[in-house]
Amino acid sequence: MLTASLLGTACTKDCDPIPESVATTPAQAATLNVNFAYAGSTEERSVSYVADKPNAELLSDRLLHTISSEATTTGPADRVTFALAKSRQKPELVGTYSLSSQPDASQGDVQVSFIRFTPSTNTSNNTISGNQNQLNGSLIITTYDEARKLISGTYEVKATGIRDVFAFRNYADLNPDAQREGNLRVHGSFTEIRLLP
Repeated sequence: MLTASLLGTACTKDCDPIPESVATTPAQAATLNVNFAYAGSTEERSVSYVADKPNAELLSDRLLHTISSEATTTGPADRVTFALAKSRQKPELVGTYSLSSQPDASQGDVQVSFIRFTPSTNTSNNTISGNQNQLNGSLIITTYDEARKLISGTYEVKATGIRDVFAFRNYADLNPDAQREGNLRVHGSFTEIRLLP
């Protein structure tokens, strides 16, 4: 009788249904760091953000991934966008992707553009891209959760000998060379960004 009750107890414990794991909400987190080091000087300017609503889309022909700071009416905002053609995507998306860059933008894996917006309507935005600048760096996708359609990773974009992205030129200014030169570094990370269809 004792054996039967112990077996019954053991069976009850062993036969209870295993609770299904509760799906956690994706982190949907990203950082955006912008640093500009002035040529011939130790002076630098930088700004760092926890990105406002990072997003990614997995389209039929490419993956688009955008990380940006919150747009305001009082100050500049920053945005970096990566476009990874389907023909350049690695199996399961995980891997290191080189940046398209001048002098031959067709050689890199991923097209990238960085824009520093100004709220003023009288000044031009500062744009850096592989179509017009020589860039170094990479987009690294460290994990891809295919079931949940989430990507995580890091990125770095570097451009040397460019005009100051922290200074905005007035449209009436016919002398764009007045901006100081230096080296730009845009970098950060992204965690569990959902790939929208």
